[in-house]
Amino acid sequence: MMRILSLAAVAVLFSGAASAAPLQVYFNDMDGGETFGAGVTGSFMDPVGTVIESVQGFAGLGLPGNQFSGDFARNISNSHPGSSLTLQLNNLPSHDSVDIGFLFAAIDSWDSDNGSVSPDWFEVLVDGALITARTFANASGSNTSSFGVDIGSGLVNRGFSSYSDRAFDTNSDPALDVAHSASTLTVEFRSNGAGWQGGSDESWAIDNLNVSINTTAAVPEPAGLALALGGVLGIAALRRRG
Repeated sequence: MMRILSLAAVAVLFSGAASAAPLQVYFNDMDGGETFGAGVTGSFMDPVGTVIESVQGFAGLGLPGNQFSGDFARNISNSHPGSSLTLQLNNLPSHDSVDIGFLFAAIDSWDSDNGSVSPDWFEVLVDGALITARTFANASGSNTSSFGVDIGSGLVNRGFSSYSDRAFDTNSDPALDVAHSASTLTVEFRSNGAGWQGGSDESWAIDNLNVSINTTAAVPEPAGLALALGGVLGIAALRRRG
């Protein structure tokens, strides 16, 4: 009897716990390996400011299983805000939130938000709303944003010009985990700031872009829990009479 009651108590205690099951709905390694989840459609494009080119000295940077390799998408737009590199996803399954992750390269003479020609910002927007803005002091200024995990050992010249560069794995950055439930998703990546010069002076690039959705398990209604507990207690009573 006591064992049955204990199990019932545990069931009630944990019945309200919600669990999330991440489901990847998009991945792009910028080497032709673009994949969509089942039933999901979409596009990834910037007709103006982005080129697909070699990662050069960024090759091999990253955590095991997620490293720069081959090509990445490099944005050289010189306007502010710059031309957006845009991911559009359609027909998403039911979900409560989205997780966005990618490898990020801050290339050449970024001047932070307090440098000689500043500010320089990298921005991410979801469905038109700004979710994060990061700045980096590569050439001047003193403020460098954290952006997930620094995988480039700080400032190192990776082969693009005489300036040094930075590399990050953003997958662990909480700002890129966003509440979202619509069947469509638009993610924009862009530069911004009055000091942004773009071109060969300063640029940014992304690799291994991935998007996952999270679905929270339904929590049983109180009435359902009461019925379940009542059934357990009823079984216990019958066993005792027997």
